[in-house]
Amino acid sequence: MDKSKPLVAIRCITYNQAPYIKQCLEGFVMQKASFEFVAIVHDDCSTDGTTEILREYAKKFPNIIKPIYEKENQWSKPGNPLRKIIGDAVEATESKYVAICEGDDYWTDPLKLQKQVDYLETHPEYDMVCTRFQQLYQENEKIEDVDLYDSIISDQSEGMELKQEHFMYAALPHPCTVMYRIGTMEDNPILPKLKYRFDIPNYWCYMYYHRVWLMNIKTAVYRKHAGSLTDAGANFRRKIYEAYANIYQYKPEDDLLRQLCATTFRNFSILPAAHQNEYGIKDTIRDLKIYRSYKASIKELLNVSYRIIKARVRVKILNPLKNVKSK
Repeated sequence: MDKSKPLVAIRCITYNQAPYIKQCLEGFVMQKASFEFVAIVHDDCSTDGTTEILREYAKKFPNIIKPIYEKENQWSKPGNPLRKIIGDAVEATESKYVAICEGDDYWTDPLKLQKQVDYLETHPEYDMVCTRFQQLYQENEKIEDVDLYDSIISDQSEGMELKQEHFMYAALPHPCTVMYRIGTMEDNPILPKLKYRFDIPNYWCYMYYHRVWLMNIKTAVYRKHAGSLTDAGANFRRKIYEAYANIYQYKPEDDLLRQLCATTFRNFSILPAAHQNEYGIKDTIRDLKIYRSYKASIKELLNVSYRIIKARVRVKILNPLKNVKSK
């Protein structure tokens, strides 16, 4: 092992996260490891004081915090140059492993990096490890255990292999807990073709070519607030479906993916849309055609159709009647 190079590069992107970034950076600098590691922290032209906090930590911990400051916001530019900027910076470290933590999340285990490196070093058959985590609801500052993995893993287990089939239970790797071998995400032949690039499609495609191990420990906190991706409600749910459908274009032979497309389209697109005033007959026909394209049975189509009609009756007839009576 070349001790002049960091063994782990932490990939962190932040933008206008002044209330949270300090806790994130503290999670990096508190790590206790038998190897060198660095944190590539990309500040995407923040305007709320995030930059000043990052400068303070970079000055105090120059061997760990390696900042990138932008004069213009990169995320908003066509082609998303942000992904290439942070990717090139991580690759330039010549590290062996990459860990991820966004600027509004944070680590709670000072041995997180050490534990994950130890596992990957002794288990070459796996290219990624992740852990369980907790969720912080910023609105009331309440921290809760997340039960994403409760249905697939017991408390006594040391861990288990995560597979694509576990996505049906929303049990997938969470970015703030992930560590992977450098190059294994970048060598994926499907990812560059995708229109949608975020956690769910990234890890689904990753599992076509690489194995992932879930460590049965909690090492991080995911912060859920108004600016987080999963707080985007119906828009995010629709995005999940569109991401799976996008992958399906390149993997039409994947029967599990087909099932997942049908399930997410039914649960995240057709039925929620039916509860909206702007959802009409043409929308219903369009969505049922898409649902049928995933080889849904006649029985399934009739069941979904019934639930759509029920929702439309409530929106168009029952709710207006209630409003009239209340007056």
